[in-house]
Amino acid sequence: NKDYLDVENATEWRVIAAKLKQRGNRTSFKWIKAHKDVIGSMKAKNKAIKGCRKTVTNVDYKIPKEFKVDGARLNTLSQSQAYRLVQRSKRIIAGGIRSQNTMAKIVTDIKEKFLTETSIDKVWTGLNGSHISKPIGDFLWKTIHKRVRCGPYFLNIPNWEDKALCMCGEIETVEHILLDCKENRNHRLWRHIKMLWEKSMESKWIQPDFSTIQGIGAVEWPTQLDEDHKTDFIKTKVYRVLVSEAIWAIWKDRNNRIFQEKRP
Repeated sequence: NKDYLDVENATEWRVIAAKLKQRGNRTSFKWIKAHKDVIGSMKAKNKAIKGCRKTVTNVDYKIPKEFKVDGARLNTLSQSQAYRLVQRSKRIIAGGIRSQNTMAKIVTDIKEKFLTETSIDKVWTGLNGSHISKPIGDFLWKTIHKRVRCGPYFLNIPNWEDKALCMCGEIETVEHILLDCKENRNHRLWRHIKMLWEKSMESKWIQPDFSTIQGIGAVEWPTQLDEDHKTDFIKTKVYRVLVSEAIWAIWKDRNNRIFQEKRP
C-alpha cells in the first residue's frame, strides 16, 4: 500500500513478491515466535544462515513487467509519507538505470563482505549520515551517478587532455585513484590505516573495495561472524570515519595535483 516505503531490503522484497505472484496460487504466511522448537522454523532458520554466508554474484533483480506492481494507495499515506515517496521517485529518475545498477552492486558487495544486512535506502541515507561529512557525502553521491570530473571527462577539452592521465600514466578513474594507483601513495595510507585499526580495535581489518567506499555510510561492522549478525557500533563508527576520511584525503591530494599542479 505504501510502495515499500521504510521497508528494509525493499528491492529483495519486490522480487520475492513477484516470484510469489508467478506461482499462480494463493500464498499465506504464519508468524511463529522465535526460538521455539518448531522443526520447519528451525530448518528455515538454518537455511537462511547458510544462505547469508554464501558468496553470491550476478543476482538477478529483474521482474517481469506483468508481475511488477508499483505505487501506493493515497488513502493509506500520511502527508509526510507522501512527500518522501515523491522525493524518492525524483531521486530514482535522476539516477537512471546505471545508478540503480551501481546501487544494487553496492548492496550485494557489502552484504558479502561484512555478512550484515543493508539496503539501497540505507546506502542513500548513509551519504548524509552522522559519520560522513557533507563534502564526502556529496563526492560519494557523484561517484554513484558517474558525475565525477576525471579521466575521459578531460579528453574532449582542448589543452586539458593531459589532465585525463593519472601520475602513473593510466587514464584516471575514481576507483584507480583511490585504490589501484601505485604512484599516488594511496597504498601507504591504507597500510597505515590497517595498522592503526588492528592495534586500536584488536580486530582484523577489512580492506574496502570500491563498492564498500561508495556505500560506506551503510556499512555495519558485525560483532562477530555469527548467525545473529549483531552490529558493533563503535567499530562501525570508526571504520566509516577512517575509510571516508582516507578517500577524501586521497581525492584532495589528486585535485591539488591536477588543478594546482602540486606534487604529493
